[in-house]
Amino acid sequence: MKILSVKEQPDCFDGSLMKEVVFDQPVTKSFIDFMGEKGDLSYFPSFARPFFKVDVKGYYFLKGIEDNRTASLVLYKRNPSESLNQFAALVEAFSQIQG
Repeated sequence: MKILSVKEQPDCFDGSLMKEVVFDQPVTKSFIDFMGEKGDLSYFPSFARPFFKVDVKGYYFLKGIEDNRTASLVLYKRNPSESLNQFAALVEAFSQIQG
């Protein structure tokens, strides 16, 4: 799995901390579980479209729907560029594990 783009996502504040992440393939349960190992995972498989949220305390939270190619990433104000880099590194690590 690779990140194709990270786009600003408008919100009612300044928009710089909310991002839309576009992946090269759909989000899988194995990716959700991998990300959940790094933070607090909430996963709702019984929803009409299985929803997940991973909160990595002090850095970001990621939320989305299994099988979508996009997810929302909300960066914490403390150091948004470091948080984004950490997220990208985890996605890369997942890709290497998956081969």
